[in-house]
Amino acid sequence: MEPRKEMIINEELKTAIKMMAQDNNSKSQNDMIDILMKSKLLIPVKISPAAKRDDQGNYILSPKHKITFATVKNYQDTKNPDWSYFIGFTDSEELKAWANGKKVDAFMADFNDYAVMLLKPDAVCKGFVLNPAGGNVCFPTDVVKQIIKRRDGK
Repeated sequence: MEPRKEMIINEELKTAIKMMAQDNNSKSQNDMIDILMKSKLLIPVKISPAAKRDDQGNYILSPKHKITFATVKNYQDTKNPDWSYFIGFTDSEELKAWANGKKVDAFMADFNDYAVMLLKPDAVCKGFVLNPAGGNVCFPTDVVKQIIKRRDGK
């Protein structure tokens, strides 16, 4: 995971999410996951104390900085309403829609970065949600494990 240095545009992934929403079947799900596996995402963070940036827009971080990842709760999950999920965005437009006009710092991440955080023994979050203000695709930890097994041919 790294501070965002470039503009993230995932039109192919956004299209795959729309296609899956229109016709949710194993092919559309697998197509979307295949694209997700190659994609860079934006993960919103809170940096305290606030970090300065260099001339290229990169964060200047030191050991004194604490990074907290933004999370959401799935209140529609009546069995587990207190479970938290990490958040990911396909692009800055989706991030801005979710932030509702507030300034939000974000790092670049990929599927593997989310998997590492979710599969830690002390993980608090139970998955991640992609574009919660838009396409709203949820990847619970069990699904993340299945995707990893498929990727690794197990």
